[in-house]
Amino acid sequence: FDWVGPNGFSASGVEFIMSLDPGTYTYTVTDQANCSVSNSIDINEVTPIEASFNSSNPNCFGESSGSAEVIVSGGMSPYQISWTGPNGFAAETQIIESLEAGDYSIVITDDAGCDLSDQITLTQPDSLTLELSSATATCENTGDGSIEVIVNGGTPDYAVLWQGPDGFGSGELNISELLPGEYNLILSDANGCVIQDTTEVEVLFELEVFAGPDTVLCPSDLPVALFGSVTGGDQFTWRVDTTIVSDTSMVIIDGSFEDLTEIILTGSNGFCQETDTLIVEILESPDVEAGDDIQVFTEERFTL
Repeated sequence: FDWVGPNGFSASGVEFIMSLDPGTYTYTVTDQANCSVSNSIDINEVTPIEASFNSSNPNCFGESSGSAEVIVSGGMSPYQISWTGPNGFAAETQIIESLEAGDYSIVITDDAGCDLSDQITLTQPDSLTLELSSATATCENTGDGSIEVIVNGGTPDYAVLWQGPDGFGSGELNISELLPGEYNLILSDANGCVIQDTTEVEVLFELEVFAGPDTVLCPSDLPVALFGSVTGGDQFTWRVDTTIVSDTSMVIIDGSFEDLTEIILTGSNGFCQETDTLIVEILESPDVEAGDDIQVFTEERFTL
């Protein structure tokens, strides 16, 4: 056997040649009678294996919503694919899904046994967190409380929904002119990640006014003193319509009141005021008739 090939290659006396460059190799076989035959073999160059990737990162912190796809070219198909990743992840498919953030390594082996190793990294947004701070309302019925919010992490822009007392609702991040009570915030970012938190607007001056239970009186009960209470305050004002009838904790009910009277007690502590209503009903006196005066004898029986 005699071999000749590219780049000055030659070999004699061997049937097998190895570690060859691409090109055409011609061999000549000569027998003992000096007869010979020649032929050629083409060694083709195989292009290297190449890989490109399409990937998407997880939408939210700690979420397994990422994906990756490898596109293979070069080498000799078919290809064998082997993925490894965080927390023991392993797969042998071109497309991998439901991925958490982290490094994913891939080994691609072609039909000729050549291989390529590569790696991609999936990232995730920072954890979405809220910092809520509230300012106290002065009184139970004064809307001067407020809440400020600091948003950390996630992916801007943010959508906001506030819910609170008496049907309160708002789409503003920072809210003001608030009554005391509990306020709940639901916030979502541009990727649809959602977080919620609750805070309370407290009241500075707590005031409770009680005018007393509704009362039914007979004319014979009059006059009568009724008492109210103002917890958290020391100022009293009793009114019938717009007329002030007392400025102490006590109101006197006498014959000047109508049959059914609504009395409003306003209590105050100098900053806040609350009201309560007392209904006083004065019944009509019954008509009593004992009959005409009569004279009777001792031991006489008679009917009245």
